[in-house]
Amino acid sequence: MFGYVRPFKPELKINEFDTYKGIYCGLCKQLGKEYGQLSRMTLSYDFAFLALLSLAVHETGGRFERQACAAHPLKKKPCLCSCEDLSFVAACAVAMLYYKRRDDIADTGFWKSLGYRTVSFPVSRAYRKAVGRYPVLREIMEKTLARQQETEKILNCTLDMAAEASSRALALIFEQLALDEKQRMVLHRFGFLLGRWVYLIDAFDDLEKDRESGSFNPLLSWEKAAVAGAGRPEEAVRLHAEGLINVTHGEMTLAFELIEINRYKSILDNILYLGLPTVKKQVLSGGRNKRNDRSL
Repeated sequence: MFGYVRPFKPELKINEFDTYKGIYCGLCKQLGKEYGQLSRMTLSYDFAFLALLSLAVHETGGRFERQACAAHPLKKKPCLCSCEDLSFVAACAVAMLYYKRRDDIADTGFWKSLGYRTVSFPVSRAYRKAVGRYPVLREIMEKTLARQQETEKILNCTLDMAAEASSRALALIFEQLALDEKQRMVLHRFGFLLGRWVYLIDAFDDLEKDRESGSFNPLLSWEKAAVAGAGRPEEAVRLHAEGLINVTHGEMTLAFELIEINRYKSILDNILYLGLPTVKKQVLSGGRNKRNDRSL
């Protein structure tokens, strides 16, 4: 995931912000503890959201205490202590990183891929540890994200086809949080739509970069097929992307309201109803979104 699923901080109460920040910092520590310091580079708002949702659907688990860290060694801050929710999300982050590195290597030439290859060994080792602890993650990755490259090679690949693999991966990951069958179905649907929303936002965010590099982007294919000869193709693509993003967000919020939330709902509401629209506005307005911004 890419760091788009973030809160709208101006509307968070102080205690809500401290809770969110504590989960974010706790996940950072969990990654370092279980998979080494390099794995902390996988930390993003998206995985903090997954940890928050995991805690929210479970009635118990998760203890906060004030701790120091390498980034703030002289000042202790609220931090979520190690727990099963953080352990699972940390494993998800490592698994996602592993497959992203595989895609990056496959999508670039030999010399450009050298940077990715230099970190392939520690990433592979962390991945083996993660899927050894949670075998379901290996199955999810192999059945979904591993097919992404095959989908992108399809002639005239549509947005729906391109977004399918990553959306289904999130759906299968999110359903692992469920406590019963009804909750599993709702979380599956919510995860799928969130994955689609992230894919669409990322596709538009990377549009100009992919246009220059010639990399795959389903919006470029749509632009060539639908607006050939149009006076302002960039505006047509923006409106098309915005329409798809808005519909996806609307369906996502309907699924979200069906999830049985036991705690932290106000923070989740902030992210879904304020944070995501704010990110959408930033990206669609042409202001390059600072993905994986680690400052809180």
